[in-house]
Amino acid sequence: MEPRIQQLTDDLLDRLARAGEEVDLVREFGEPLPIAVICELLGVPEDERYRIREWTNVLLSHVAEPAEAAAAGGGLLAYLSEFIGRKRGDGDGDDLTTGLIRVQEEEGDRISHEEMVGLLWVVLIAGHETTVHLIANTVIALCADPAQLERVRAHGSWEQLVEEALRCRNSVLTVMFRYPREDVRVAGTAIRAGEPIAVALSAAGTDPARYGGDAAAFDASREPDAHLGFGRGPHFCLGAPLARLELRIALSSLFARFPELRLAVPPDKIAYTSSLITEGPLELPVLLGPPA
Repeated sequence: MEPRIQQLTDDLLDRLARAGEEVDLVREFGEPLPIAVICELLGVPEDERYRIREWTNVLLSHVAEPAEAAAAGGGLLAYLSEFIGRKRGDGDGDDLTTGLIRVQEEEGDRISHEEMVGLLWVVLIAGHETTVHLIANTVIALCADPAQLERVRAHGSWEQLVEEALRCRNSVLTVMFRYPREDVRVAGTAIRAGEPIAVALSAAGTDPARYGGDAAAFDASREPDAHLGFGRGPHFCLGAPLARLELRIALSSLFARFPELRLAVPPDKIAYTSSLITEGPLELPVLLGPPA
């Protein structure tokens, strides 16, 4: 998918170059790129993608009213069910949805309609929301310390930068609840069987006991080290290679096209999401500077 992701990125950067000196990087770049990539993977038509973003924003907000969240969830479920029906009628696509439909038709009950709807739900939301915020979080970290950006450019160490962002600027705060099957004790804390536990991946990434006294500091020159940015074990994120690829292409291409890009507001004036699951700026005003 690398050539297509690069093309989508270049198209968005061309649009940015025509947008003016100050832009909202989330709205004009950070959001549309991951949405386009995951929707192309699933075969979602371009003119329907904005609806998915609207539903996702509500579902991941912890300040949404219950009725609003229920309406967003119902809307997305209804859309996905209808979308699968349409794809079933097409039959000749080469996207992931069509592939799942072929499995369903060839192997009978291996995957039910409800399972397919649930699978697309997870891939759509997790496949774009986290990357939207990760791009913006990393841009903020680099703009806050231009010297780091210059080192990355000089050494071409974009992969190393991606791993550091995943470690300490990850957009995923917590994972879904886990439930111990029996009473356990972790770090001196008793946890009863069946008691829900939320694992804070963001805290793990900045643990000084694991990464040293400067664990919370963003350091693009830090040697890559194991992190939990994509989880671990059987629940390891299936989209990890895609997320790494998107982030590398997005950041290297953005700063190559706009080498003087900088924040238009102080970092402490940036408003962040109201979610307990993901974290990233709602808007990211930047001054692009002249394109290269």
